[in-house]
Amino acid sequence: MRNSVTRFFLLFCIVSNLFGTEASLSFYFESKHDKIVQNFGLAGGFHTEVFKDDLQIVLDWQIRNYQAGDFKINFPLLAGALKLDKPIYFFLKESYFGYDDGTSDFKAGYFPLNEGTGQRYPLWISDNSDGYPAIRFEWNPERWFTFTNAILFMRAGVQDWDSADNLQTAKTLYYRKAGFRPFYCWEFGFEESMLFFGRTLDLPYLISFFPYQTMQELRNNYDSPWKERFNDNGMLGFYTKLYLDPVDLYGSIFIDDFNPTNLKAANNKLAWNAGLNWSITDNISLLLETAGASKYTYQRHSLSAPPYMYVRYETEADLPIEYNMIGYRYGPNSGVFNAELAYQTEGFGGSVFYEFLTYGKRAPFEQWDEPGGTMPVLTTFPWLNDSVLQFENTIGLTMGWDFAANATINGSLGLTFVNNDGLEKGKKDFRVSFSIGARYAFSLTDLVGQLW
Repeated sequence: MRNSVTRFFLLFCIVSNLFGTEASLSFYFESKHDKIVQNFGLAGGFHTEVFKDDLQIVLDWQIRNYQAGDFKINFPLLAGALKLDKPIYFFLKESYFGYDDGTSDFKAGYFPLNEGTGQRYPLWISDNSDGYPAIRFEWNPERWFTFTNAILFMRAGVQDWDSADNLQTAKTLYYRKAGFRPFYCWEFGFEESMLFFGRTLDLPYLISFFPYQTMQELRNNYDSPWKERFNDNGMLGFYTKLYLDPVDLYGSIFIDDFNPTNLKAANNKLAWNAGLNWSITDNISLLLETAGASKYTYQRHSLSAPPYMYVRYETEADLPIEYNMIGYRYGPNSGVFNAELAYQTEGFGGSVFYEFLTYGKRAPFEQWDEPGGTMPVLTTFPWLNDSVLQFENTIGLTMGWDFAANATINGSLGLTFVNNDGLEKGKKDFRVSFSIGARYAFSLTDLVGQLW
């Protein structure tokens, strides 16, 4: 196997050189410990990029022993051969083909996404966990208009051909955004997503430029002869940005399980985000951002319908929310504020930050949190109205330094002070999180050119 990998690598380098591409290779090492990686996590791997004009191929492969809680991300590899107590996992971080000519930006493969106006807490799709099998297309034909479409293939469907039983139900998420910028200083737009089960692709949603919810209402009208019987979960929202050099302001709202026939219920399932990015000098910037979600947002709405929770793994109830949410990192019934002061020069960057987080009961796997599974009659906005809330204050710093040619070291340290830990009144905790990593990169094109 080792000889096969070596031959493939040499062939890859030679072919890349012959076809006039630019290729680079990075080796990296990293370690981390936080509320997600609760064991001492180690990882090492390589990151390869190949460019030719507007085309790009990226491959990032690593071996690691990370675990998210008790959740093992991939199959054990080499642990028995090396006689290790802890498993080692083969892990694919990125593997995609990209094309970007300035007007159209296309990606297809396996990669993380970050969709929404938030820099720290995007509401729609965030890189809380690792990459998805996905396709993403962004079209910017004019400076005043941008269209984005992303498809996340969360899970493929599997059927037992002998019994015709479904062994695994397909799960897919569509995301779409239309942005308008009539003036240089102002941008606004419409965002939406549709989460559905049982189909890997849904062409009527995909090819129609009507909003997803409009198509859902048309197709799901039981009084019409073209009716289709399904129960998908549609979300919509709006965003705006102000570019007031040197200050950028942004804000967005997310409406979960939107139903035009029951607007009152939809208004009770909201997430929101607002922020400010201030370029104080050429090297110093300040980021302020706040976000939150009401009590039932991103949460399943029916026990009789498929489990439409806005999570990556709906069968892993014990997986930390901060890793499992597709969108807003901290999930339902929470609020967060972040302040970060950053300094950046050529070869060095760092920041200090403060985060305040509070939340009550967060139950994306339960129906409405209520006995009997019915949504309660609400007289007030259902947000942080629990008798006990958990409070977390975190201070920390990050750093990145190009300490030599093509060599970088980075790290972070955070200290978290917790009150009412586990939603137990008066219980306190203190947590330390950290990460450290190093990377060395070199040009494969130059190397092959010297050897050739």
